[in-house]
Amino acid sequence: MRYRLTVALLGAAIVAAGQAAPALGQAVCGDRADILARLEGAYLEMPRAIALTSDGAVLEIVASPTGSWTMLITYPNRPMCLMAAGEAWESVPLLVSDQPA
Repeated sequence: MRYRLTVALLGAAIVAAGQAAPALGQAVCGDRADILARLEGAYLEMPRAIALTSDGAVLEIVASPTGSWTMLITYPNRPMCLMAAGEAWESVPLLVSDQPA
């Protein structure tokens, strides 16, 4: 349910920006700053994790204090795309050990 609402909101934002609406089954993509601002405004989602993938993309997770989350991916010279969204995000503390791994 939340994923559909997010896709609909982001899809509307893309159409409003003058771009073609994505076909069913395609990822919703757009300007990184716009997408992050909309997720923060609508769901209070803020950056929680970031990683670099083996093929050079930046993977980001934004999550809210209430547990909603969105996974986003950005490849060089391309727009950011929404990959997944859900509920029950939980941050766990990083456990640091003085023992070698």
